[in-house]
Amino acid sequence: MHLLSAKSFCLLGLSLLDFGKFNEAKSNFKKAVESFEIYMGIHSKDEESWFYRGLAHFHLGEYNEAIADFDRVLDLKPDYREALYYKGLAFLELGNFEKAIGKLEKELENKPDFALGWYCKKGFLLQKLERYEEALTAFEKVIDIFEKDLGNTPADASLWYYKGLALEELRKFKQSREAFDRVVEIYPEYTHAWNSKGLAFYGLSRYGEALDTFENAVKNDRKSVSAWVNKGMALSALGRHEGAVKAFDEALDLDPEDTFAWNGRGLALHELEIYDDAIKSFEKTIDLEQKYAEAWARYTGAWSSKGLALLKVKNYDAAAKAFEEVLKLDPENAAAWYHKGLAFSKLGIFDEALEAFDEVITLEPENAAAWHEKGITFYRRAFILRDLQKNKEADLTYKNALEAFDKVLELNSGSEESGTGSGTGSGDNFGYGSGAGSEEVYYYRALILRELKKCDDAILAFEKVVEMSSEYPFAWYYLGLLRRDKGLKLLENKKDREGIKTLEQAVSAFQQFLKFKPEFQKAWYYLGLAFRESGKYDQSILAFDKALEIKPIDAHVWYDKGLAFRQMALGLLNSGNGDEAGTIFDAAVNSFEKALEINPDYKSAWYHKALSLREAGLLEEAVPAFDEAARCDPSSSFVWNDRGITLYKLGIGQSSREFLENAVNSFSRALEISPENANVWYYKGLGLVELERYEESIAAFEQSLGFDPDNPHAWYNRGLASRYLAAVFCKSGKEHEGRELFENAINSFEKALMIFPEHHEALMNKAQTLRELGKYAEAIEVFDRALKINPEDACVWCEKGITCCNIQKYDDGLSSFEKALELNSEDIWAWYGKGSVFYAFKNYEDSIRALDKALELDNEYVPALYLKGLALVNSNRQTEGLEVLDKALPAYSAFNDVR
Repeated sequence: MHLLSAKSFCLLGLSLLDFGKFNEAKSNFKKAVESFEIYMGIHSKDEESWFYRGLAHFHLGEYNEAIADFDRVLDLKPDYREALYYKGLAFLELGNFEKAIGKLEKELENKPDFALGWYCKKGFLLQKLERYEEALTAFEKVIDIFEKDLGNTPADASLWYYKGLALEELRKFKQSREAFDRVVEIYPEYTHAWNSKGLAFYGLSRYGEALDTFENAVKNDRKSVSAWVNKGMALSALGRHEGAVKAFDEALDLDPEDTFAWNGRGLALHELEIYDDAIKSFEKTIDLEQKYAEAWARYTGAWSSKGLALLKVKNYDAAAKAFEEVLKLDPENAAAWYHKGLAFSKLGIFDEALEAFDEVITLEPENAAAWHEKGITFYRRAFILRDLQKNKEADLTYKNALEAFDKVLELNSGSEESGTGSGTGSGDNFGYGSGAGSEEVYYYRALILRELKKCDDAILAFEKVVEMSSEYPFAWYYLGLLRRDKGLKLLENKKDREGIKTLEQAVSAFQQFLKFKPEFQKAWYYLGLAFRESGKYDQSILAFDKALEIKPIDAHVWYDKGLAFRQMALGLLNSGNGDEAGTIFDAAVNSFEKALEINPDYKSAWYHKALSLREAGLLEEAVPAFDEAARCDPSSSFVWNDRGITLYKLGIGQSSREFLENAVNSFSRALEISPENANVWYYKGLGLVELERYEESIAAFEQSLGFDPDNPHAWYNRGLASRYLAAVFCKSGKEHEGRELFENAINSFEKALMIFPEHHEALMNKAQTLRELGKYAEAIEVFDRALKINPEDACVWCEKGITCCNIQKYDDGLSSFEKALELNSEDIWAWYGKGSVFYAFKNYEDSIRALDKALELDNEYVPALYLKGLALVNSNRQTEGLEVLDKALPAYSAFNDVR
């Protein structure tokens, strides 16, 4: 009775295994062992009972106990073939592959035509030891045996079926399909054959025919779980994911614990973007795999499958733990190390990830997939280090990544030459990614070279990527960024032609990228920048408009669009198109205001709005905008300086001391921030001159010249301030100090002229200062130098005429005045000078006519009025002359006081 129960429990357990009822099978195997214990105590020499007890231990994962039972069987009956076979399998499960092969070899010596032995030797052992040639021989032996048997019994459907399975293992799908065709011809209701035939079609990627075949399997046996699962797989492969979900649901109605159905359902739902339900399906897969893995702890495949499922649902922490369980059982499982490394890399636990990939490389030095993921891991770590501003560590880590990717390229090159793949097999029920194609590796190399600031090398690498493949559109994007950076540096180094050409290449790269990704807003933005920087403002604005269509609320794009308008307006202004420039300046201001609506604290937008208003002549409107820029960034010397310049111009235009003092205060604020800024010192000096604070202005110009001694304008204005201060000293009776300052002024003008010999104002003021010192001949020489530069300057002719008169060279004076009047008939000084010369010649009538011309221009011009009165008296028109003199004398006295 105990023997019958024990065998029944064991056989029931085997049947339940076939149906995937693992928990129930486990329970029956335990009962079988308990029953055998009672029976074996009485019948210890019953080899069949020992065999079935060993079988029960085997399926409980108790392999050592199973081997002991199979040894008792073989002691009692040495030719018990099945005991020898399962003993070999038990050694296989314990990882003792050599012993397992030994047992099968012994079996095959006794039974050379034992096809199942050849099949298992190949499937479970030789592959595990990576002895692929021998494995291939084993499978071919299986086929030879089947061919022999088929010749004897051609109607044996099962032999045709096993031949088909063997051919599938050799990936000879066409021949395997023919074998399965024979099976269903003999036995049309053979569901397993329909399934296997469908899998053969599936292996050939002929998914439509596979689906038809699986439909036949379902028709034959609507309760076949595997038929429904296979149908779901085929539907998924055809992209018919909704139908696939229904097929998997049918399978799960039959067996709610079928992990293949749950996993397939999850994948189909993922493709349908029904992510919540997909995750639930994956979690069910994981729960079931975990349950079975606990029941069959020595099957590493269960932990492996669990780990892979967890990777799919991005539960990387749990995935890593699953692969660690595999490695406890099989420490040299390269694929487990690889996937463990993937999980840790995704978690950002980089040290552990790199250690895992190094283990793979130790086991399989030419595993390109491991080298690739090692490179990716280094890249991720470096990216984070860069983000943390640990730049030295980041650079070193990027270099490590570069070395890993270079190794991948070396291995890929070798595999292309030898015709082998870049990954290696593992003999497990899971494996690697295939590494990466050279295009992806070049892409990562280019990204790294960009991070390492190796601009030219990065450009070459990205160019290589886009030449090799169209699969990496972002290579065009980064190529555009790099070319733009290079172009700007060339422009900065005054290599304008090369810079513009490189910017045009950047434009081309962005345009190529936008063919792939027309909705990528940043690419339109950078395209707009590259157009603007290469001087193509119209196209720049169009690109910015495209960026704003995609993302209207982007302050940076509005700001840069405003800059494009401003630069366009400045070009028009410089070419004399003032009216058109005004319209474009308005557009610039509108763009800056759009940016400020989005970000009211956008300092640069306030600053450039203010500049645009100033350049459009709207000085008073510009000042509040500069105030806002200063509010946003009170530490910007540029803002304070440009605010000062604007107030300075307002002060000059409106003769407003208040504006000028405010301007000087702005320059002082700028100098608190940037005390070595020569330009600010220069403008502060100009403001102080206008406020008649000459000594302070001279000190400001000297500060400016201390930082920029080659600025001719600073030397000129220092001279001007010295000249004005000299006049103040002379007027106040400090003649000596005044003359020294006049000499200092002349020195400053000469410094300006050494740097810029054609500085017209410097020549004029030097000549006038020489005249004030009584050095008339030298002054005339300087006026002549000025006239060589610009003979059409009426003012210089007039000044020369005055100086000639100072030394009584009246003829030269008269010709100078007449030349001045040819050029400018409204030059009041020239008319007065001409009248003075005629008066000196005692030609009073001509003198009066010239003086009348001056008084037509300004009837209150005192010197002309006074001299006319004298001319009238001297021409015997005393009454008229005295009337003029009575009017002129009080004003003339005040005029001289002012002078």
